[in-house]
Amino acid sequence: MHDITSDIGAERSDPHELAQWIWNYFGGQLSSSEREIVISKDSLEIVRAEFSKCGRLKTLRVAEANSQKVAEIRDAIYSDLVANAKPRVFTEILFSSSPVDGSFKFEDKLLIRPVPPDAPRPDSPSFGEQPFLLEFAVSESRNVFVTGIRVARRVREFGVLLAALLDAVIEVHKRVARLYWVNVPLSGPGEMPKLESRCLPAGYICPGIRSPSNDFSSVQDRPKIEQVTTQEYYTRWGQLAGRSLEIPDSLDKLLSAFFSLSLKDRQKFLRAAYWFSQAKAAYLDSKSYQYVALVMAIETLANESVLGEKCTKCGRDLENGPTKAFQRFLDRYTPGFENEKALKRGLYTIRCDLSHGSRLLLEDMDSPLMSLAPMTVEEANRREVMYKIVRIALVNWLSSRGGR
Repeated sequence: MHDITSDIGAERSDPHELAQWIWNYFGGQLSSSEREIVISKDSLEIVRAEFSKCGRLKTLRVAEANSQKVAEIRDAIYSDLVANAKPRVFTEILFSSSPVDGSFKFEDKLLIRPVPPDAPRPDSPSFGEQPFLLEFAVSESRNVFVTGIRVARRVREFGVLLAALLDAVIEVHKRVARLYWVNVPLSGPGEMPKLESRCLPAGYICPGIRSPSNDFSSVQDRPKIEQVTTQEYYTRWGQLAGRSLEIPDSLDKLLSAFFSLSLKDRQKFLRAAYWFSQAKAAYLDSKSYQYVALVMAIETLANESVLGEKCTKCGRDLENGPTKAFQRFLDRYTPGFENEKALKRGLYTIRCDLSHGSRLLLEDMDSPLMSLAPMTVEEANRREVMYKIVRIALVNWLSSRGGR
């Protein structure tokens, strides 16, 4: 095996793309460990790639490494992963808990618009997943496999970003096919209702979508998504059933702040947004998981290393444990809840009980859907407060970093 790491210019490529590209380029049987992948053919090892803790390539060893082969690998990495191709606009179908009747465009980065008039929609605007189209720009690689990686990553990033900044539940359908039991109507018009249960794959087809294209769709003559003042948008409780998707009037500024973040802070915010999106989507499935995910969103942003007083005996940080970091973060980014410090202090305790397995919220196990038992109502109120605090904290954290 020959180490060709220094000869192929891999340091200029995205490590996430490179790791998957190696297997796609060489082919063969793949095996992997925590920081290493091995590719074999006919039981003979042909490639061994080792990665650092942060995911960057440390060494790439290949069985055949003459000068011509090394040059081919170097050129392929440059062409597939490094060369700056002209961005192309891709279109993906996302789903919202609110109908999307208007459009919103942010610079040349993303566009939200309704599905075409002939596209399938739920029978009611109040129930079901409401489809809409998200357009975004991606540098298209000559390698369709790499392009697919970039598109999948971007749509997931934008999905959780919109879920964090908008009040609707925004979901991206998984690319792995899943089967669900559904009741299919068999009766025709005027006949007695008759249903049949079938196990069918989830999926959605929207006619007339061109992807990729050279430019964003024109929405100049289309209605825009209605805007609401930021103060009202992020402090109102819940959603009105059937109300069309609305956006805060600060959405442009929030997106500008996001795209101006450093790579480290951008990834951090996306992790927090992921947990917040999970909390929103889990509302009907598990109130306990929703609560834990809400706290995880805050912990993602709050766990920053700050020098504090240490115990003279064990060296433990006395000022920056997870509970104090959580409290300090909420005090800074949710000042409007200043009179509810005692309530905020108890929020983290609930999370610890849930994540350590010593408790479940009553709605998940002991109580019916609508319970008026005092303890159940108290848990529901705390969960609602937690949800509201987290969405305000995420927005305030992002706004505070605008222009940095």
